Amino acid sequence: MSVSRDGAQEDWPVRARSILRRLQPDLVLDAATPATGPIAVVGAAGSGKSELIAALAEEAPGIDVREVNEADLAAFALIGAKAALVVLDAGAPVDKTDLAVVRAVAGRVHHIAFAVTKIDAYENWRGTQARDAQALEGLGPRFASARLHPVSARLHHLAMNAHDPLQVRQWSAASGLRELAADLRRIESVPAETRTYQNWLRYLDGQLSEAGMRSQDPAPEEALSAEHRRVLRERTQEHRNQDASRTESRDMLRSQLQLARVDLAVELNSMARSTSAQVRERASKASGRELKNLIEVVKPKILELDQRVTMSCQGRIAAISSAVLGRPDLRAISLFAQPELRPQEHLDPPKFGSWGIEDFVVVLLGVSAGVGLGRIAVLPFQRVPGLAAWSVPLVAVLGLAIAMAVVSIRRLSSGRQMAVAWVTEAVAYRRGQLEQMITAGLLHAETELTQVLDDLFVRQRLRSEQRMDELEQTAKDIATRLTRLRSQRERERSEIFTIRKGLVALANAADQHG
Repeated sequence: MSVSRDGAQEDWPVRARSILRRLQPDLVLDAATPATGPIAVVGAAGSGKSELIAALAEEAPGIDVREVNEADLAAFALIGAKAALVVLDAGAPVDKTDLAVVRAVAGRVHHIAFAVTKIDAYENWRGTQARDAQALEGLGPRFASARLHPVSARLHHLAMNAHDPLQVRQWSAASGLRELAADLRRIESVPAETRTYQNWLRYLDGQLSEAGMRSQDPAPEEALSAEHRRVLRERTQEHRNQDASRTESRDMLRSQLQLARVDLAVELNSMARSTSAQVRERASKASGRELKNLIEVVKPKILELDQRVTMSCQGRIAAISSAVLGRPDLRAISLFAQPELRPQEHLDPPKFGSWGIEDFVVVLLGVSAGVGLGRIAVLPFQRVPGLAAWSVPLVAVLGLAIAMAVVSIRRLSSGRQMAVAWVTEAVAYRRGQLEQMITAGLLHAETELTQVLDDLFVRQRLRSEQRMDELEQTAKDIATRLTRLRSQRERERSEIFTIRKGLVALANAADQHG
């Protein structure tokens, strides 16, 4: 692949800049800086960078290297560097800090060499070297075949100060500095223009990698997914609640009405007994005139009983409708209207004031008794001259008066007894009417409230179905947005991968050209 930037190869940097502008509009790309600076020696603190630099200066004085502190990697320390030499400690396998150093270098420099130092101090340095190579391979294909030079500054120092030519050759070969220096000379032999172009391509590649990671931030997708799950759960709950609340409300209504039927029957019996006791007492003390108009004596108490029962029933239905519907239902309450008070044919009050055969018999008996008493009473007057002629009429008048008094007393007592019996039966009959009213009213109220419930649930079901349609549409919209987001990310990921692959190919092709 040609390094020429006049043909199709120029398309990759152009496309890279284009997608970077789209993903990060505020990003300002650095211009290509001539790669003529010293080779940057980087690595974790204590990895042996200073000793290695000193050894390289002795082994290959023409190689220009300089140490770059770990803290300076994020700044501009790598800009203009010919290459980077990453120093790893043979006593400690690669960790997150070392990998972070490699990533920082990879985004600025194309040529990267690796040196595993202090191999003389650790017998198992080869195992560390293998683990380091595996860890670097995890950073991507670029480092899959990276060569890790095992070196020892101490062995090099011994070789430099030895007098025995054999020891010099052995320690010099064991130090690994010769192979590392040769690799660095090969990098320095690449023309500066080519190195500059390669570093700039790696810079674009690093920016694309960072932009790609930012664009693939999982937070927006996770938020949409969570919202999608929430909407689906709400729709499922809405569907479950459609008929559940209806059944619960109907069961509640039926249970409340059954309880009301029992409670109202007990309450009616209590009020009827109280009313019956009051009217019996009133009837037992009624005068003859009151007995003649007995209905007017009983009617106020009956009306009071009716009103109390009606108000109790209406209050109970109001409480039930409020509990079931959330509001009193006036139509159901109005079903408990006070029944019309009409005298029943078989409960006509006894007629006081009319005379019967028994009354005439009592009068005759009273007259007989009265005449006897009258004779005894007027006996002294018969001896008085002038009054004897009045004795017979006087006896008759006294006998009639006594008879009338006996009849009146007897009729009043009998009338009171009949009145007590009649009012007791009248209250009992009215209680029966009120029981029928309560039963019929509760049945009608149940029908009315059930119809109201059905109408209410029909409207609620319509609203629920409308809400479920809204939630379903919302879920579809979110799913569409998720699909678009994932498709967009997949396109961006694919585009970034393709462009990065092209940039790497350009950078590697420049090596072949060089």
